[in-house]
Amino acid sequence: MGIVFNKQHLHEYVNYQKRELTKKIEKLEVFSDSEIERIVNCFIEDHTIKPVKIKDPIPSEPIEFFQNRQSRIGYYRQRLFKVSVSIPFEGDSHLFSCIPTTSSVVHIKHNLIINNNSIKVDIVLEDKDFTSENYKKEIDDIMGVS
Repeated sequence: MGIVFNKQHLHEYVNYQKRELTKKIEKLEVFSDSEIERIVNCFIEDHTIKPVKIKDPIPSEPIEFFQNRQSRIGYYRQRLFKVSVSIPFEGDSHLFSCIPTTSSVVHIKHNLIINNNSIKVDIVLEDKDFTSENYKKEIDDIMGVS
């Protein structure tokens, strides 16, 4: 999805949805009264903007890997752990591309990939930091839990 929260204002997205719905309605040909209810239900399903409801994160098992690092005294191999976290959600994924209101503070320090029904993020912890407490803190940080 690219840059999160930085593509369009919410009112622009709502107006876009209205324009698309209007185009579909103008092209519509109804041949019987029995089709109207079905068509209306399809329009409601396709064009309702559903709010995003975040579910509990699903972390993967930690994957150990090594990375070459440089220090003042030379090179060394650092032991790291990578955990991929999937955060499922319900709702309209396009809302993630809307600019928040000026009263909202949004800070994202992780690389996110937003799919239609989940957010994917990787956490990398150093060997010395890899404890269940630090691991939980990183997930809470992603979820915005203090």
